[in-house]
Amino acid sequence: MKIGNYKLKIVLVTLLLFLWSNEASAAFRISRPPYLLGLTSGLVGHWTFDGNKMLTNVGDSSGQGNNGSLIGQAATTTVPGKVGQALSFDGVDDSVRIGIDEIGSAINGSAAVTFSSWINYGTLTGGQYDNDIFVAWANDPGSFVWINVRNDVGNIGKLLIGGRSQTGDSFQETTSASALTSGKWHHVIGVLNFTNDTITIYVDSIESINTSVSFGSNTYVNGSKTTESDTIGVNGTTGNRYFPGKIDDVRIYNRALSQAEITALYTATKGEKISTTNTSSTANGNALASGLVGHWTFDGKDTPWTSSSAATTLDKSGSGNTGTLTNMSQSLAPVAGKVGQALNFDGSDDYVSVPYTASLAPSTAVSGGGWFKAMSKTANNQSIFSKTEAGGYNIYLNNTGGACGSTTSICGLVNVGGSYYNVDYAVSNISNNVWYHVFITYDNETLRLYLDGVLIDSDTSPSGNISYTSTNNLCIGSEPSDVTCSTNSPASNFFNGSLDDVRIYNRALSQAEITALYTATKGQKVSTTNTNSVANGNPLAQGLVGHWTFDGPNMLTNVKDSSGQGNNGSLVGQAATTTVPGKVGQALSFDGVDDYVDLGSSAPLSATSPFTILWWEKVTSIAGTYPDRFRFNVTGGGSNDFLVERGDAAGFKAINFASLNGNYIVAANAPTIANSVGIWRHWVIVGLTNAASHTASDYQVYVDGISYTTSSPGSYGGLSDLGSRIGYFGADDPTNASLDDVRIYNRALSSSEVLQLYNLGR
Repeated sequence: MKIGNYKLKIVLVTLLLFLWSNEASAAFRISRPPYLLGLTSGLVGHWTFDGNKMLTNVGDSSGQGNNGSLIGQAATTTVPGKVGQALSFDGVDDSVRIGIDEIGSAINGSAAVTFSSWINYGTLTGGQYDNDIFVAWANDPGSFVWINVRNDVGNIGKLLIGGRSQTGDSFQETTSASALTSGKWHHVIGVLNFTNDTITIYVDSIESINTSVSFGSNTYVNGSKTTESDTIGVNGTTGNRYFPGKIDDVRIYNRALSQAEITALYTATKGEKISTTNTSSTANGNALASGLVGHWTFDGKDTPWTSSSAATTLDKSGSGNTGTLTNMSQSLAPVAGKVGQALNFDGSDDYVSVPYTASLAPSTAVSGGGWFKAMSKTANNQSIFSKTEAGGYNIYLNNTGGACGSTTSICGLVNVGGSYYNVDYAVSNISNNVWYHVFITYDNETLRLYLDGVLIDSDTSPSGNISYTSTNNLCIGSEPSDVTCSTNSPASNFFNGSLDDVRIYNRALSQAEITALYTATKGQKVSTTNTNSVANGNPLAQGLVGHWTFDGPNMLTNVKDSSGQGNNGSLVGQAATTTVPGKVGQALSFDGVDDYVDLGSSAPLSATSPFTILWWEKVTSIAGTYPDRFRFNVTGGGSNDFLVERGDAAGFKAINFASLNGNYIVAANAPTIANSVGIWRHWVIVGLTNAASHTASDYQVYVDGISYTTSSPGSYGGLSDLGSRIGYFGADDPTNASLDDVRIYNRALSSSEVLQLYNLGR
């Protein structure tokens, strides 16, 4: 997909928060690496090779849609990687084809390009050809860039990067100062800086060499298309320089990463977290495997589906305690987790049942926990996991008192001598939609509760072995009822949210081990859509009264309003499974015929307050006279709605909207629809005084962070209380575009805040 000179950034937020960008396909599995502040800026290709990205193709996580296809391989042959899941290349005929001219067009006009990847190469015997990690092609002698591992005698194992800046240039290249170690993971980065005439190689975040070269152009000038595909693992469609080994987390940027960014990327992905596929024994040096009797990662490869509604999840502890997913579907249950893939539980009837074994009923000591993210922290009792049925142990979100002392708390229980003992922590101290690591330990005399690696509460009252009165199942996301996990509410205590990396030990982990486990699995990911509250330190949540992300978890039963104001909508002419990759996670595609989001009678705008409306938009095609984007009811403002339209086919008006008295406000010099086809643009309308303003001077319009002047050439009529909609006013002017991250504020954002939102998403 061509993006010209526009750069991709995925919204970066300062707090840990879940946003999962679903692909258009409903069936998926995920095992995602960290996303870092700043490190999505200029990202034009990102192939993680993780679970959900390997179902129908090799998915591109950059949002650019540069998906690939496996050649000589199958998605089921993926292997544990450095960051989640990797691809293994046999050095004979294995490769990934990304497409023709995908990357060349994406970096066209860029002053620099950066390649980043983890590689673990196998045996190199010395021969005629090098072994390519990534190649972007154009017609020879067109522009052309590549990175590979050398295989010639005297240079075996050294990294080579090179290319041309434009047609007719001679190749410019450089080789790393020393060879990489075979059979070991290395983080390799190559930066071709066309403006500075340099090529720099970094290995494991350390600069290996910086070579002065002579590029013919100070920006990358894309050559004409070739019949050769951009490829990973070989040099093109007809190439023969196959890479032998494993490749993980391949990234392409249309800019030069700084040393600080390279260090941050290496640090975040180098594997300080425990792998979701870690089955190492204590003998192999993994102390956190000692006493591990149950470990459910929920990762794609560990949760095989035999149909769209039937799956098991493997126990990676080696104890064979496989769980069965119940009332869960392949289209909704797998979601992006804290450590790879998580499972989403609907709070109604979803659970994982693990049959009784003695290994899950330790008597003298126990530890258990995992990562949880609650959708509604005070909605009934919600079991994270439970082995209790008049005995045993569990962790749950408590909302009805009972065995736990606090009526709204994170509660840990253990039954000793027929009595329950509890440790708890008020849920007012946690937030919805945020990942937390919770663990309990019992050492035969003290019960302890840990949150995010910190000891929160303890109880020294119990003394003796754990009591079990039933051979009941271990239930994840539910509560046992007699022997089996219950399917009857409310006794079932169904969890509403996501769970990841659940573990049970037959011993009490120490404080140091709990901290190490939390530190090792906490990652450095942030959500791709910021919906954090002001209380959590996010000023861009202040005054937010409507926020439609269109992301996966927000499209399950309706089009959810993430502002907390309850302005939820419903799809008309569409389905949640028809969403598309967006600018900020997932977007909603409108077909230009009958698609829209009906917000009903909700009135997010007020005539007595300033306001801001903003959204990301990518026009699919020019359609209609004045294709509508939004119509919002307004409280306290008379009879008119607030209507937002885009320009017509001739490009007469870039954007226009109606104030409450029917005045027609335009920003005629802003980018027109004709100049916006296939391009993501960020649009902002600011009402400086109130939503009933009559003059153009009361409004500001920003496009991609730039302010455009407004005028008022005429008037509207007939906008009386027609209801609030996204993408549609009437049958004559539907939207033919993708919309993403729509927001309404009950205040006027400043120019710096507008720029901040644009920069966070571009």
